[in-house]
Amino acid sequence: MGGIIFLIIINSVYLYIRPLSNEALLKKLQPSILLINTYDDIGNHLAQGTGFIINQDGEAVTCRHVLEGSYSADVVFMNGAKFKIKDIIAEDNKYDLVRFTIPLDLYSIIRSGAFDKENASRTILKKGKLKLKSVTVVDCLPEIGDQIFVVGHPMGLQQSLSNGIISAIQNIDGNDNVIQITAPISPGSSGSPVVDSKGNVIGVASFQIKGGQNLNFAIPSQKIAKLKPLEPIALSKWGLGDAGIWLENGSEYENQKDYYNAIACYHRSIKEKPTFLAYMRIAYCYEELGQLDEVIKTLENALQYYPNNSEIYCALGAVYSLVNKSVLAISAFETATKLDPENKDAFWRLGISCRYLYYISSNHSYLLKAHEAFKEVVRIDSNDSIGRYSLGVLYVDIGDLKAALEEYEVLKELDGELARELHKRILSEK
Repeated sequence: MGGIIFLIIINSVYLYIRPLSNEALLKKLQPSILLINTYDDIGNHLAQGTGFIINQDGEAVTCRHVLEGSYSADVVFMNGAKFKIKDIIAEDNKYDLVRFTIPLDLYSIIRSGAFDKENASRTILKKGKLKLKSVTVVDCLPEIGDQIFVVGHPMGLQQSLSNGIISAIQNIDGNDNVIQITAPISPGSSGSPVVDSKGNVIGVASFQIKGGQNLNFAIPSQKIAKLKPLEPIALSKWGLGDAGIWLENGSEYENQKDYYNAIACYHRSIKEKPTFLAYMRIAYCYEELGQLDEVIKTLENALQYYPNNSEIYCALGAVYSLVNKSVLAISAFETATKLDPENKDAFWRLGISCRYLYYISSNHSYLLKAHEAFKEVVRIDSNDSIGRYSLGVLYVDIGDLKAALEEYEVLKELDGELARELHKRILSEK
């Protein structure tokens, strides 16, 4: 469908009651409308859309393209409560719709921020589970000229209401009864409800055709009831398509310690869609097999797709250390810390590698680098006991026993065993 920008519009149900004011309409719908944020397998934000609750049990609908290609996603309610999307349970590829579930167990409710632990527990015990406010979805087409409203999150902003009319019922690329509306909609509104004047969902905003004038379209609410049911499938698997299936197969082999078959599955997953997770699992499997050269090759290949990923550089540095390529290890750790100045593990490993090179080369520049690296560890986390211990040992090595004792005093409150070990080192130098 050339020249189409996808959006989302939410369905409304026809209840033949008096029309609501704009303010009352928005107030009625707000508790049911969801801001959707999608992420890739390393947590990078991909896109935003809108969805809506269709029953009290945590089932919701949005446009298929909103979730397609994502590894995870969360939904945010108007009150700020945030839930992870759990499973995909129905879809319609042709009409760009998908139904998904939100977990309403006690743990998820507490994590959402909607309730504190005590109130969440009381809600679950009293009602069996949290009940959500849902929209009403109608099973009939609106009339041309009917007034409609779109409630969504355009450009990821707070919920807003726009109004217009039904301007036509179209057949577009073989999709019948597509609703053309005059209400303005924007990217980020995909999945928003298109409702009538009584707040009933008549459609789901799906796409826009740009030309001399912007034409906005919604999928009719009738299609929601006709969504093809699926066996519940985790979003991480569904969103990545075949790549997600191969990832799951690889994980099953890996759990059985069948690393060669796991590696083969992960490679198939990468062929479908390169992901950080697949590369890192391959690296892990090769490490378990003792094939460190293959680990290095895998991580170097991963950098072609993720050149600014601090975790990959940190992992690469760790393997370089294992094969006694300390200079390369230091370079990898330094790159990791530049890409992510809060990567505590990278700073600590950089300090260890620099201290090792100082021991074998007596080059004081490595000692200075080690000192700076360990200082960064405790800057990032002042209660990091390993960082404090490493810094204390370094002070002992350079003869600054006063500074070492200061680290010892701090370490006593964090880790008694490491504190005693550091104290032994200090006493041995007196």
